Amino acid sequence: MFASMQSYQVAHPAFITNDPTGGAMGLLCASLLLNHASGADELLALVERLCETQPNPYWVLQSALAGPVDPNSFSISEVRPVPWATNDVTKKFANNLGGLLRRAVQLGSVAADSLDALRVLANAIEFACVLSYAQVPNLLVGGSLTPLLAVVSPDADTVLDSSARGSLPLMHSAMDNWIASKLQRTVRERLENAVEDKGAAEAFLLQTVPFSAGAKEKRLERSRLLVEKTPEALEYLIPKVDLTHGPQDLSGPVALVLLDLLKTTMAQSYSQWFDHHARHCGFLAPRRGNTSKRFCIEANLVTTLVLAVLDEQESEVSYDDFLKRLETRFGIAVGPTTLTRSMAPRASESELELNRDALADLLTRLGLARAYSDNTTEVLNPLKIWNVR
Repeated sequence: MFASMQSYQVAHPAFITNDPTGGAMGLLCASLLLNHASGADELLALVERLCETQPNPYWVLQSALAGPVDPNSFSISEVRPVPWATNDVTKKFANNLGGLLRRAVQLGSVAADSLDALRVLANAIEFACVLSYAQVPNLLVGGSLTPLLAVVSPDADTVLDSSARGSLPLMHSAMDNWIASKLQRTVRERLENAVEDKGAAEAFLLQTVPFSAGAKEKRLERSRLLVEKTPEALEYLIPKVDLTHGPQDLSGPVALVLLDLLKTTMAQSYSQWFDHHARHCGFLAPRRGNTSKRFCIEANLVTTLVLAVLDEQESEVSYDDFLKRLETRFGIAVGPTTLTRSMAPRASESELELNRDALADLLTRLGLARAYSDNTTEVLNPLKIWNVR
């Protein structure tokens, strides 16, 4: 179905042999669905639906290559926990992501066009992984969601877009802080009582082998040169000596040096991973290049956003309620709110209102919202209106 090997590829259950997604995205989403959304029944219902004869060319291939498939031969053999769902705020976020995935899976079993529903499922899976990157680090370190202002207009020269671009460094900084905190714990475990000894810290760094999996000799040489310079970097990060206090804990500065080593020697940084998948699911603009990158809401992401917000039993919700849930559950802001008014640079009220109206118009044009003459808008549930069988 999808050209990229980084996409969740399902044409028919008979073709599934392993998880071809990058970064174990399929494993994460399976854990979110089964652990936090009770999605086992919906998942098995989707498999059963895909084992029925479908009016698409994939069944011709299935008949020729795989033969008949019994839906009862599929089962859930293992449910793995989500490693970052460790406290109340992260478990709540995992529940919200799991709910999105459960509804996307359910859409595949009830929609008349199973291929369109599977495309939505693919988008939802990628978007759930992107949101995990964007929000989990700050939830674990700071206990709150990172504010993400998403624009609908393609224009990149407004203050609104500048404000949307400002969300990106905050998000990547939260990821850096999270990784650094994990490295700091490792440093304390390794150095133990010598964590306040500058000589021991330098010796530890000089013995460090930077990440270089699959690297060629040129990259390995660059890694060695970086390690040789780590004492200089450590010296820069160590606070000035305060004679009124005792020895200082050096695990923090050492962790920051290790973080720099990791980021410099990786073949592809985690920010590049995020850019690729956020663009692919329609959450980051522009599609190419590194200039003026900003969060956005493209047409292919809209159905996923609606599934993320509306519960199964709801036929529709007001547009204002839709926006409020999007912000409180996932940190995504569109119109004028307390969150968007506090961003720097701050977009004007008129820009934020136009952005909010642009999303309402997009929802209406895609058949996922209904506008009334009294200037109110209702967002419609795809599970209720998508040509349900």
